[in-house]
Amino acid sequence: MNNHCETVEPENLDLMQIFAHTDALLRRFHHWKYSQQGTAGNPHRGQGKILRVLKKHPGMTQSELVEMLGIRQQSLGELLAKLEKSGYITREPAADRRIMTIRLTHEGMEAVPKRADPDEIFGCLKEDERERFRNYLLRVAEHMRQTIGEVPDDCYCGKHFRGHHRHGGESFAEQENENGGQSF
Repeated sequence: MNNHCETVEPENLDLMQIFAHTDALLRRFHHWKYSQQGTAGNPHRGQGKILRVLKKHPGMTQSELVEMLGIRQQSLGELLAKLEKSGYITREPAADRRIMTIRLTHEGMEAVPKRADPDEIFGCLKEDERERFRNYLLRVAEHMRQTIGEVPDDCYCGKHFRGHHRHGGESFAEQENENGGQSF
């Protein structure tokens, strides 16, 4: 069997390789963490995203969700049917009987995806090391923004520090505040 992955000792990696490897590990960690929470475990996709939005904005209509999430009506309908079947949401007629209000049930509130605890990732660092690391990352991010410029609002490439990209109707800063300074 031909293995195209070659093993490289950490001391032989340059800074960009270490950064790229750490980024890949962080993505794998989040994927693993979300998978531990079931089909609605990812707060950025599908059912998990809808649960997270409904927790923050209770009593939304289906058309409001379509607009906020930027998905097709049919796709949202399928996701809502699955959430309703799981007992996570209810659909109730609004004052205008043609409109349904969507609410989380108690089970739905419990199923809202949980964010990773920073200690799960940064627990190996002392408090002063965390602060220095945080400052280094902010400085690198700012340098990158100055080098390439800000990313337009309509570009899908994840969340940005300054809230320029809307993800699920909430900016990075709004999500960070919602999670006590924790963005993932």
